[in-house]
Amino acid sequence: MKKITLPIILLFTLSSVIAQVNFEALSFSPQFPKAGEKVTFKFTKIYSPLINEKNIDLAVYLFSKKGLKVIEPLLTNQGNVYSGSFKLDSNTNTIAFGLKANALNDNNKGKGYIIPVYNNKNIPVRDHYITVGQLYNGYGEYLFQMEKDPSQNLVLLEKGINEYPDARMDNDYYNAYLSVTNCSIIFLPDLRALLSPAIMHNVHYILYFLIY
Repeated sequence: MKKITLPIILLFTLSSVIAQVNFEALSFSPQFPKAGEKVTFKFTKIYSPLINEKNIDLAVYLFSKKGLKVIEPLLTNQGNVYSGSFKLDSNTNTIAFGLKANALNDNNKGKGYIIPVYNNKNIPVRDHYITVGQLYNGYGEYLFQMEKDPSQNLVLLEKGINEYPDARMDNDYYNAYLSVTNCSIIFLPDLRALLSPAIMHNVHYILYFLIY
């Protein structure tokens, strides 16, 4: 029964994970940033927990298959507004902002300032869904105090495969599935303990293709 209802549950919660990207304290242009483009941004601290802080530290995290690149753009300050720009390379799939002043952080109320890199159809690129899943899985908490929510990893996996059907054959998608399921959606822990790692791997593999 759980095998049947899982895709329905994922589809029901899908729209809550990647919606239109808008933030109260942070704006950016273009609205759908693409590989190779220059991105400009403005941070307005009156809408932020950093409203009373004078020295704002801003870092931009650029995620790709090749790893994480962190840059600190030159900021222009006019009153309560801090602005700057940076250029995307051809590999970046996700942009994130880290904002802090002294020991105080602004993590967008735990949600993080996360922006996809888009393809020419204004759809997030395929690897974006894997990256954001990793951020929900604890990486975002480590980098910029984003709230941890591993359950969203499966939702993002479903979204990515809906947008890119061939992604179901991608090892990164399969590994993302393995990292959060451990068959806990199907089997009781006592039963998992009775199965060898080889059998468990085969079970995961079959379930992955049954679901996706």
